[in-house]
Amino acid sequence: MQTRDLQASAKLKEIQFSVTAMELLKSQVEEVEGKIKAIRTTLLEYYNTIYTRALNYRYFSDYEKEKRLPVSLCNTFASN
Repeated sequence: MQTRDLQASAKLKEIQFSVTAMELLKSQVEEVEGKIKAIRTTLLEYYNTIYTRALNYRYFSDYEKEKRLPVSLCNTFASN
C-alpha cells in the first residue's frame, strides 16, 4: 500500500512538473510570436521606403560588385 502511495506521489509530482513546463513554454511561444508580429509589421511598413531608396542609391550594384555576384540584383528586383 505504501509503495503504491509513493508511486502515485511521484507520478503526481511528474505531472505537475510537466504542466508547469508546458505553461512556461506556452508563455515563451506567445512572447516570441509577439516579437515576430512586431518585426513583420515594421518590415511591411518600411519595405517600400527601403527598397526605393536602395534602387535610387544603387545599393544593389555596389553590393554586387563587393560580393562579386553572378546575378544582377538590380535587374532581378526591378522586374518585380
